Amino acid sequence: MDHSMFSSIELRLARERRLKFQGTAKINISQISLPSEYKPDNVERLRRIFDSEDCDRLSLPNHVVATISREHLMGALSGNEVNANSLMSQQPDSHVALEFPIGQSLGSDSRRDISRELETELTDEYANEATPTDGEVYRKVRQYQYEASARFEERWLSRLTENKQKRMRQLSQRENSSIRSAFDSLLPIPGLWNGMSIGNLPRVIAVKCDEDFWSSLVEHDRSRMEKIDCMTVEKLQLLVPGGLDRTKVKGLVLSGEAFPKFSQAERKSIWRVLRRRGEIVPSLHTFFKDLSYLEVTSSCLGRLVDLAAMRKRTMRSAMKQIYNPARHGRGRYQMQVSETEFRSCSGTVEEGRESGYRQLWLFAFRHADPTSHRRLARSPACAGSASEGA
Repeated sequence: MDHSMFSSIELRLARERRLKFQGTAKINISQISLPSEYKPDNVERLRRIFDSEDCDRLSLPNHVVATISREHLMGALSGNEVNANSLMSQQPDSHVALEFPIGQSLGSDSRRDISRELETELTDEYANEATPTDGEVYRKVRQYQYEASARFEERWLSRLTENKQKRMRQLSQRENSSIRSAFDSLLPIPGLWNGMSIGNLPRVIAVKCDEDFWSSLVEHDRSRMEKIDCMTVEKLQLLVPGGLDRTKVKGLVLSGEAFPKFSQAERKSIWRVLRRRGEIVPSLHTFFKDLSYLEVTSSCLGRLVDLAAMRKRTMRSAMKQIYNPARHGRGRYQMQVSETEFRSCSGTVEEGRESGYRQLWLFAFRHADPTSHRRLARSPACAGSASEGA
C-alpha cells in the first residue's frame, strides 16, 4: 500500500502513538484523573448501559487510555515488582495490576509527554460520545496494517461487530486484492468514507465486476484530495452538475457550501470540471445503494458462465473469453438498438467484445426480476437476441 494514501499528520500520529505506547495494566479508577469537562447526559447513558448489561472491563473496547510520565510509570513498576515487558501482553488474563503513590494520578496535564494532536485524537477516540462509522474504522485498520501495528489494528477492529470483523478479514484475502485496492485508492479522500458499509462487503465481492471522479476534480493532487470533506460529498452526491442540477451545484460550489476548505480560485477551477459532468456525482454511499440493483443482474449473468471451470476471477474476463468475433463478419459487430432490432457496426474485435458485454448487462437490467436474485423475467421475443449481441 502506498504511504501517500494517508496524510502526513495521520502517519506522524501513528508513529508517535507506537513510540509512546507503554502497554496495558489494571488500575484502580480512583487513581485516574478525569477531565473537568464532561457531558452529564453521556454519563447517565453509560450508567444505564452498565446497569442493564454490566461492564466487561477486560474487553478491548472498554479499555481506558491514560497518560503518565515515564518517571512515575517506572516508579510504579518498581514498587509493584513488575517488569515493563509484562505490560505489553495482549491476553486479558495476563494484565498486571499497578498502584501509584498518592498524588501520582494518570491523565494529568502536568505529565503530558505527547503532542497536543495525539492527545486530541485519543480523547476523541475513547470519549464514547458516538460509535465510529465503518469508514473511520476501515481507514484506521488499513493505516495500522500499513504501519505493521497489529496491536492498534486489533483495537480498531474490536470496535466492529463480530460479523463486520469477519468481513474485514475476508477483504484481506489474496483473491480479493483487486477490490481492496479499489477501496484503498479512495483513502486520500476522507470525505467519502461516511458512506462505507463493511457489512455489505460480501455483496461487493460476490458481484465480481471491476472511480476517479473526486480525485479528478483536484487533478489527483493528494494534498487537495485530503481537503474534500464529508459535508461536500453529502451535498453533491446524486446530483448531475452538467444537467438538471447545474444551477444548484454551481451555487453550492462557488458559495463555499461545498469544498469549504478550498480557496475561491480553487472552487472556480473545480466548477469548470464539474459543469462538464453529465452523470450523477458518485460516492461510497451511492455505490453501496447501487449494489442492491447490480446484485440482481449479476446473479442473472452469473448463470451463463462458470467462473471456476473457466478459471476466471471476474464475470468480465469470462464473458470476453467466450465472445466469438467470427459470427459477425470481419471488422463488424452487432448492436441491439431496440427490443427487436439490431444494427451492424464497424469496429475492432475489442470494441465488439466490450459492446457485447455491455449489451448483456443492459438486457439483464431490463428484464431482471427485482424480487429474486436467481430468476430472470425473460422476454420471449428477445431472450435469444441478447445472446446474439455477444
